[in-house]
Amino acid sequence: MERAAGPEKNLAQFYLALLDAEDKDGLLAAPAARPETFPSAAREKWQTGRPALTIIPLEIPAEELFQRLLAVVRACLQWQPGPQILPADLLPALQILPAAARKEFCAALAAGFPPDEKCRWAAKFGITPEMLDFLACHTLRPCLRRYGEALAGELNFDEWGRGSCPVCGGAPTMARISAGDGARKLYCSRCETEWRYKRIGCPYCGNEDAGSLSFLEVAGYEQYRLYLCEACRSYLKTVDERKTDGATDLFCADLVTARLDRLAADEGYRRAGTGAQS
Repeated sequence: MERAAGPEKNLAQFYLALLDAEDKDGLLAAPAARPETFPSAAREKWQTGRPALTIIPLEIPAEELFQRLLAVVRACLQWQPGPQILPADLLPALQILPAAARKEFCAALAAGFPPDEKCRWAAKFGITPEMLDFLACHTLRPCLRRYGEALAGELNFDEWGRGSCPVCGGAPTMARISAGDGARKLYCSRCETEWRYKRIGCPYCGNEDAGSLSFLEVAGYEQYRLYLCEACRSYLKTVDERKTDGATDLFCADLVTARLDRLAADEGYRRAGTGAQS
């Protein structure tokens, strides 16, 4: 793994703190309910374009989810890796939530915070909706990852063919070009799922006009490309594994290429698949 520096070092330490909490406390070591089987009726809905999570929802005990959230908040307060500075009074505000409010909050969290709920809870705790998204993403990731792993034996994600995640519906945050057949696979950082996508086309807006699609290579990052779409002004970081020694861990690759995010932002492009980091 490449060495992270500057703001990326804080982000790396944040992830290490969460991994330590998972190992030590077993936080969300396994989801309470996962799709061991995917009934034919559910499969038909999935094939029409509905992400699996909207068909068979997660069921997570509220207290288990809440304790994971507290661990994420503690790690955030220590390392401040998110899109904004997290206020120190968030942790005590969460800890004194009455039981009924805590249950309600956890239900919204497990659902990924619908827009109206997101704004309401963000205002209550004095943080931005973007910061709440960041906390929710890292709270739910272990459970969503195991949910996706359970589905991998039931569904062929490479048949999905859409620009959003087949498991959770999230936007892709990275991609890879395979060394063997040159296929492009998108990666969702919310649940760490990968799926095949066409080589020419923007997964965010569906633009297929070659004249408004391009890629950029940056000195020092020869194995990476920034795919750019002029139609929606988005970018997608991509690992070209034809230039690497083997398969790349996209979660780590995303972390160590934060400089490419800044370069793209400076040129006026946005990252559509936010949540992992900013």
